[in-house]
Amino acid sequence: MTDTLRGVIRGGFASVVALGLSVCLGACTGPIVRKDGGAAEAPPLEEVAADAPAAESAGTGEAQGADAGGATTETATEAAAEAAPERLDLLVLVNADHALPEGWEQNLDLVEVVNPKGDTVRLDRLAYDKFLELQRDLADMGVTIELNSGYRSIEEQQAIWDEFMADYGEEYVLEFVAVPGHSEHHTGIALDAYLVLDGVPQLTNEEIFAAQDTWDIIHSRLADHGFILRYLNGADEITGYSYEPWHFRYVGEDAAHEIAARGCTLEEYLGA
Repeated sequence: MTDTLRGVIRGGFASVVALGLSVCLGACTGPIVRKDGGAAEAPPLEEVAADAPAAESAGTGEAQGADAGGATTETATEAAAEAAPERLDLLVLVNADHALPEGWEQNLDLVEVVNPKGDTVRLDRLAYDKFLELQRDLADMGVTIELNSGYRSIEEQQAIWDEFMADYGEEYVLEFVAVPGHSEHHTGIALDAYLVLDGVPQLTNEEIFAAQDTWDIIHSRLADHGFILRYLNGADEITGYSYEPWHFRYVGEDAAHEIAARGCTLEEYLGA
């Protein structure tokens, strides 16, 4: 199995090509997505999100967007930004050696949206608002990205673990599937994005890595919106994951700019 495929399995993207099939692997969420999924004709995420219900949580629990009692995305972002330091540690480290902190999930303010592929995606409100900003910024540059996956509960990860244990055995699972409680998707502030070129979602390994120049443009705009590229190329031994151009993590603009300037991983930034 190639390093690229290992990274896709463990890191959380939705579909790869293996044995001639487009399949959903251990760390991903949502239904299987095939190349002919018809996403080109679906409405953009932001339009769908305004009408989608927001999950109840310790936060406001109000619907996202201008339809929510007149609240705008900007005011929602400002409110979330003020509340976030009390709710969440934006620099929380979750990896093979560091589990999700106890009680973390009860502090999430999850927004639930449906992406253009028809998949339901949940994300903490602050990270979602910032993703919309990033999305608009990139659209002005002629680049289209959409949410592929976001928050995944420990229970959902356990179900994935159990399914792959039954199908592939312990040796495979220990190498390729994140241990429940140790996936960064539990944080609600990590997401997988997918690129859309000429109206066509880029979902396979071949499509994703053939568009590296476009991913470079995307990565250059992450820090201005508080995101980092979580799994850097060549940092496998530090992060535990192969390069994943699609996996972004919200840490806030100050930390994001410093991490980007240093060209380091979150582990190195935190001295972990």
